Amino acid sequence: MASDMQDISLLQRLARNGAAASVLEVLVTGGFLLIAFRVVIAHSSLKQFGVWALIQSLTSVIKLADVGVAGALPKFIGQMSREDRERRIWPYIDTSIIFTFCFYALVASIAYYPLSLALRHSLEPGQQSLGHTMLPLVLVNAILWSLSTVPIAALVGIRKGTNKSIINMTGAALLLVTAIVLAPRLQLMGLVFAQMIQFIFVIIAAWASLSRHLRAGRFRLRLRFHRDVIRETIGLSLLTQANTAMAQLYDVVVRLVLTRVGGTASTAVYELVERVFQPVRVLLIGPAFLSVPILARAFARRQLRAIGHIYERQVALITASALIVYAGVALLAPVVSLVLLRRVDQQFLLFFFIDWVATFVYVLCIPGMLFGPASGKLRYNIMGNVFQLAGSLVAGTVAGFLYGPLAALGGIACVNIASSLFQTRANTLANGAPLLPSKRLVGRLMQRGGMKLLFRPIMS
Repeated sequence: MASDMQDISLLQRLARNGAAASVLEVLVTGGFLLIAFRVVIAHSSLKQFGVWALIQSLTSVIKLADVGVAGALPKFIGQMSREDRERRIWPYIDTSIIFTFCFYALVASIAYYPLSLALRHSLEPGQQSLGHTMLPLVLVNAILWSLSTVPIAALVGIRKGTNKSIINMTGAALLLVTAIVLAPRLQLMGLVFAQMIQFIFVIIAAWASLSRHLRAGRFRLRLRFHRDVIRETIGLSLLTQANTAMAQLYDVVVRLVLTRVGGTASTAVYELVERVFQPVRVLLIGPAFLSVPILARAFARRQLRAIGHIYERQVALITASALIVYAGVALLAPVVSLVLLRRVDQQFLLFFFIDWVATFVYVLCIPGMLFGPASGKLRYNIMGNVFQLAGSLVAGTVAGFLYGPLAALGGIACVNIASSLFQTRANTLANGAPLLPSKRLVGRLMQRGGMKLLFRPIMS
């Protein structure tokens, strides 16, 4: 047992630098993205930005094509020893790349016509020309983004989180510069081309980083498909992908409902609110996701003490951090509205408050939800996401048509909260973990100072 705890402590120290870099990555990439949105809206309009937001969510349905091998990379790579990793990792990466490109390209081609019909029935007549022009390019961006997740996931699996963060921050800076240059002439299309350039850069840079760290030369070019990798990973991969698919469809449902009951202007406001909270969520839960390879190794070795130790500290630290961060975010809501929309917008503030409550509960539930991907038992995660998807569609549509877009978002938020609470409670019960950390641990952590919690990896 003592040696097991030493192994976990070593992995935690390796993850510490990656967690610190993740905090900086969230702040930088989130800030650059919001500035890019502000530039694009200034050269087009809020309704046109809503068209982009709707198309962006609709095209995410092609992500259902992947069998989830890329999503399972951190778990399988995390279980390898360092010696095995240099020898066995490339079959996993090669197979993930080939699967991702072939399936996504095929499904994007098949999905083009149904997505065109969806836009025809969702957009106003004056917006359909822009939507149909943008659709094929956004589909290409979706394929490029999917390809970029493979080397990025592999970097996380080999515990090179700092490299991953540097690459993503540089890509976000490239997106901002490109948007500033192109937006005055191309308006909203400038954002689409800026994303394309960003994803291409991330793919090349992440692949070069992997080639260097895994001793494959400066830039490995050869790809081989391995059937044995598919046979080994297909079970967990399909479960992982099913879980991810529910979350992706949820985003589509929310934006479709808001477009139907409130128009593209409501969708645009929601998109801006979500983009504000996205870096906040990642700031708080990003270090927790770095613990997935650590927890996966602990589950594989049945290190129950180590699992409980990591989970309790995650819950205590993420709760303390969320209380501090979310209090500050609530106070900044009028300022954010003024910066993004040049006015203190009532709908923006109301959407902001609803999303504030829903995302706060979601963040608190993350440690328990991560038991699913770490242990390979995703049943409760999938059940919760299915409820979230179906419940959001029903609650959002009924409330929206009766009382408007604000009620629609409120109904969706209630379903989201219920889903998060179910997933974390079911996973903790299934794995014998306490729902809340002990009072002794909480007291010891709080004695170190509340603000320090924001800058420490939550698994340390």
